[in-house]
Amino acid sequence: MGSISGWDEPRPSGQQRPGEIPYSKWYVESFLEAFEIPLLKEPVVFQMDKRWEGSDPETHKLWETEHLGGFQYTFVVDNPRDYGLQIGLPDGARERFVMSMHHQLHCLASIRMAYFNQTDSHKHRREDVSQEEIVKAKLLSHLHVDNCFDYLRQAVQCSADTTIEWPRVEKDGRRMETDGWGVPHHECKDLSIIKNFIAQHQ
Repeated sequence: MGSISGWDEPRPSGQQRPGEIPYSKWYVESFLEAFEIPLLKEPVVFQMDKRWEGSDPETHKLWETEHLGGFQYTFVVDNPRDYGLQIGLPDGARERFVMSMHHQLHCLASIRMAYFNQTDSHKHRREDVSQEEIVKAKLLSHLHVDNCFDYLRQAVQCSADTTIEWPRVEKDGRRMETDGWGVPHHECKDLSIIKNFIAQHQ
């Protein structure tokens, strides 16, 4: 079975079992082996994908559908306190949670939207949001994006991808800048297992 770990503070009073060690070292059997996501057998070579670049309507729709509503990927945990989880999003008598990966992608999509709304004068805003609503929500949006910068900073440091990258070859043969394309990554997880896990916990 998998396990959940990583808390630094002591377990809340009344929840620590006899002989149990603090959060930073204790392991709890998870409700599904999905918390031990296996690595892909083949390395993933990062390549430029034009579908995700630019600010055309098709690209914007792709980002919005896949990631802007990141909390569409919430899932139900039965007896969440047994796993050291705090109160989740209420869903009747159940509680929903979200994996950090989807929160991170949601943040990235939010930053992208804020960027293109500035450079394109809100040309690619969500269809269900009016210009007046955008102006009213401007401060809140800035606060959300600012939070996302720090959240993503810590998320990148937490995952600490140690893949060694090399600079690209320029047309004149020189190597000056590193763009990350064409580099194989050997520590990529099998996202299909995460997708199946979420689908099974709705």
